Amino acid sequence: MSQSRVLVTDGETRAAVAAARGLHACGFAVAVAAASSARPAPAHWSRSVVDRLVVPDPVDDEMAFVAALERAVSSTRYAALMPVTDASLL
Repeated sequence: MSQSRVLVTDGETRAAVAAARGLHACGFAVAVAAASSARPAPAHWSRSVVDRLVVPDPVDDEMAFVAALERAVSSTRYAALMPVTDASLL
């Protein structure tokens, strides 16, 4: 049986790094989405992350951010989408 995948947003934050590490430790395959304005995103460097996505910043362009997440979840099966900051909750 394959690992369940979780998509974590806000990879530019330390909280996303902690979330990725915790999810990985529990056996999840973790993908992290980070704002394109925040390169390099700390969570993208984590060994706990299997996929790294670059998305628009939700503060600057919320519609483009939502569209990018929609494309991501449409193309890959995720068990959960985990927003890390208030901006990602819209």
